[in-house]
Amino acid sequence: MIGKRITAHVLNKVIIFLPSLILLGATSLLIFPNYFIFGNNSDSGWLVFWLLKYMIFLPTVFLDLLSRPIEFLEIIKIILPTLISIIVIEILSIKLLKCSIGMKIIGLRIISIKNKPLSLMQIVVRTIIKHFSLAFFPFLLVYIFFSKDKTTLHDKISSTKVIEVQK
Repeated sequence: MIGKRITAHVLNKVIIFLPSLILLGATSLLIFPNYFIFGNNSDSGWLVFWLLKYMIFLPTVFLDLLSRPIEFLEIIKIILPTLISIIVIEILSIKLLKCSIGMKIIGLRIISIKNKPLSLMQIVVRTIIKHFSLAFFPFLLVYIFFSKDKTTLHDKISSTKVIEVQK
């Protein structure tokens, strides 16, 4: 099940890359107009590539924060549009499909453990915690290997679990 979840996550990243990229452009222009292209100094034009790097591999935020603690606010300013775009796309797909697009392909589904339908609040909390933990605390993902029921921390907090869909 853990292998399927990892595969679903990677597939989801590949599939939602283009829609997230479009939303990322709109979000970054709304939050910091012209900053990501022109920036405040001569080397700021490269910020667009940082956005793409974070979109492709979110845990690099944690590595950048470790290697450049002085630039903490700068890194947060850069990651904010990326996180917003990825979170919005994933919330929409989970609300519509009851799982991410990658999970749908692999045959997994997210359900509420409260014996009720999956609520929008559960989806939002789960998605935000998932992506913030990926970005800022990727080591928390090892929790899945030590939990008895093989659930992630974001599933525990949002009272959800991932199940295999019977075909």
